[in-house]
Amino acid sequence: MGSVNGDIYFTGNILQGRWTKVPGSLKDISLSGVAAVGVNTKNEIYYTTNVTNTPWKRIDGALTQVSLYGEYSAAGINTKNEIYYTPNINSTPWKRINGPQLKQISLYGLTAIGVTSKNDIYYTSNINTGSWKQINGSLKQVSISGLAVAGVNTKNEVYYTPNINSTGWKRVPGSLKYVSLYGEYSV
Repeated sequence: MGSVNGDIYFTGNILQGRWTKVPGSLKDISLSGVAAVGVNTKNEIYYTTNVTNTPWKRIDGALTQVSLYGEYSAAGINTKNEIYYTPNINSTPWKRINGPQLKQISLYGLTAIGVTSKNDIYYTSNINTGSWKQINGSLKQVSISGLAVAGVNTKNEVYYTPNINSTGWKRVPGSLKYVSLYGEYSV
């Protein structure tokens, strides 16, 4: 799933390179299976249970960035860099979460990792507790899957750790502006 100039594209197999334009316009999008959530340029939140055949539904709230886990759990950041979370995007209101002011967040179950405007990295094993731990390093964007985390720094260098709790960052060959992790060893 991707976005180019606000247009949304989806592929069932990224290796085949066949992208299909999906109706709608979003500046940020997060995919989990075929469910997706995203925000437009007005920071309005939209959600679909299936990007291939279900219309986008407007969700209450306003966020600048959002991350989806499973079909319903989502975390996001508003214009004040405040963290919000819902266990069910369809039926549960967004809850303000105590923590650092983040510009970007990635959610995996109740585990979340995010970065501040100064590119400091913060992690929590339970987003509901509001208990965040600063992690060594400096990244502008991060993605979590299980305990594995990948991220990109301001030089567009990619870093990876298989376990955010016990190992350090390892530089990954290549240069990216944004990385998305799915599975412990897939970047």
